[in-house]
Amino acid sequence: MVSVSLPSDQPSGVWFLFIPLALSLLGLTFVIISFFLLKRSKDPFHCIIFFLAIAEWCRAFWWMITYFFDIHNQLVCSAQAFGIEYFTIASWLWAFLFAVKLYASNILDRDLRHISVFHLVAWGVPGVICVVCAVYGSYGITGYWCWINYELFQILFGDCLLALLLACELFIFVVISWHLFAHQSFFAQLRQSRSMATFRMNLFLLVPVISWGWGIADRLVLVITGREVIWLQIVHGQATALQGFLNAVIYGWDPDLRM
Repeated sequence: MVSVSLPSDQPSGVWFLFIPLALSLLGLTFVIISFFLLKRSKDPFHCIIFFLAIAEWCRAFWWMITYFFDIHNQLVCSAQAFGIEYFTIASWLWAFLFAVKLYASNILDRDLRHISVFHLVAWGVPGVICVVCAVYGSYGITGYWCWINYELFQILFGDCLLALLLACELFIFVVISWHLFAHQSFFAQLRQSRSMATFRMNLFLLVPVISWGWGIADRLVLVITGREVIWLQIVHGQATALQGFLNAVIYGWDPDLRM
């Protein structure tokens, strides 16, 4: 029987992520509710943001399991590992697909409306990866959480995939920023409502870089030096946990929400 009370032997170090995770859950709940209140289901950009918020909300939820359940229970551990892995990759892919959509609209002048293909990629690919990890028995306790405990899969489905997606998103952010501000000053462009909307949307591409770039740096330092840097791990954890909150802040910077 799984206990729903906080485990008495919970290590104190795990609590430093509780507040950022709670902030992300609250912020993402705001995004999800406002999506329905403002009836934005016909806007493909806001649809992608909505599903990104769903994926990030679920990721934060599965992380929070650690605070209320005993992850040494095999069933709880397997469920948390699967949930964290699935929704983490789903959130990465939704952020990447949002970048692709933004690039197509602003640089290629093409309107990608095949959201069904986006669903296939964003929900299907994580499912395949999670099944592969489950078949190979790669889930287990990794520190304070349950996740992939097989290093090869951590590198392939974690570091390599993440680095590739972040590189693409950062490239698209730079290209769109150059496209916006190459011919006019920053403030002159922002006085135009369309440019302001594009600038705000473009900021969504920075959130994964800010949130997960520390994780890439943490892994590189570990590989190069063979030592763990505590402050880098703390920043990595905080930034990753705050991803949903940062997206909610950018989403809240919408004139329609302030009217």
